[in-house]
Amino acid sequence: MNSDILYFNIRSKECQQLSNNADLIVSLPFSIDIADDEWLQIEVISAEIPLSFYNISSALQNNIFNYTKIPTGTVSLIIPNGNYTVDSIMSTINGLQNDFTMSYSDVFNKFLITLKAPITAVMFVFSASDYTQQLFGITVSRQITSSSFLDGVCNLASVHSILVRSSLNSGNSASTSQSNNDIIQKISLDVNYGGMIILNQNSVIRKNIIKSGSIRQFYLKLTEQNQKILDLNSCNWEMSLLFTKIKHEMNTVSPEQQERRTNNYIQPTPPQQTQPPPITNNYQPVSSFSSAIVPVQEPSGQPIKTQINEPSSQTGIQQAIQPMTTQLQTQTEISKITQIPPLGTVENKDNNGLDNQNKQDNPYDNLYDLLNDLIMD
Repeated sequence: MNSDILYFNIRSKECQQLSNNADLIVSLPFSIDIADDEWLQIEVISAEIPLSFYNISSALQNNIFNYTKIPTGTVSLIIPNGNYTVDSIMSTINGLQNDFTMSYSDVFNKFLITLKAPITAVMFVFSASDYTQQLFGITVSRQITSSSFLDGVCNLASVHSILVRSSLNSGNSASTSQSNNDIIQKISLDVNYGGMIILNQNSVIRKNIIKSGSIRQFYLKLTEQNQKILDLNSCNWEMSLLFTKIKHEMNTVSPEQQERRTNNYIQPTPPQQTQPPPITNNYQPVSSFSSAIVPVQEPSGQPIKTQINEPSSQTGIQQAIQPMTTQLQTQTEISKITQIPPLGTVENKDNNGLDNQNKQDNPYDNLYDLLNDLIMD
């Protein structure tokens, strides 16, 4: 196959048949090779299948009607293969035995069983794998002693849809039945018996992906919902497949992306969450900067020096200047204090703050008196 797109038409009469003409081996005139950078997409784009299969047949395994009569034992009625209606199946059952009479109520859509003498009772044992019981509405095990309706309704629509199965499926199809993983298309039944079932672009088309290998031959089966191969009674049918090659970049992507694209993606282990170290509060409150003046006594005749310390609190400031009753608040006052003239040149003042010309200039006897006097001025 040199082209990226190929339409391939299948005619059942031209293929190798296995059990019947709904069970085929299809051979291509050439091989379809899938390169490393390609995937192959397969679609059933059209089909024309006659609805020629029976609703009751040995192929569907729903043509044996079992019951137990008292006192003689188990009876198995074999229903001939055919397409039955309510009236035809009811008359067939009545003609195959003489233990009871089966009648039908169109009001309830149920079968009525009425015993015949000398039969005293009839027992129906329910089995989920008995497809014949589903036709007649036998849904539970029960014993009928005179006359009674069966529990379930009559359901002669034994085939719900056609399932196209093939080895062309790569596993991207699944269902509640684990054995349905080879389905490449589902075709609904929208015609009556004898009509033509048609699949076209208006139907839901499945896309099937094959990621590697080479295709030259594949099987193709038409089954019903219980995996039973349909018996089309030798009627031929046709189908068209579309093969499309899809380019991808598997060789240029990371290994994680390659695993994701091949449906084998492994979720990476999330990084280990590291706990942040505990926060230790080492903050210690620091008092605002203040200055305290600690006077230092100097020998007579020398200028007065001041020493400035930083006490840790206001209490320390008050303790540093015990004789002072008024705390210094402004830079102007501090500057005023630090510019202290020599003791020998300070003028003496009286109690009114006026110059006393009659008094002789004398140095202050005490540094604290000097500081206090300057502050008060």
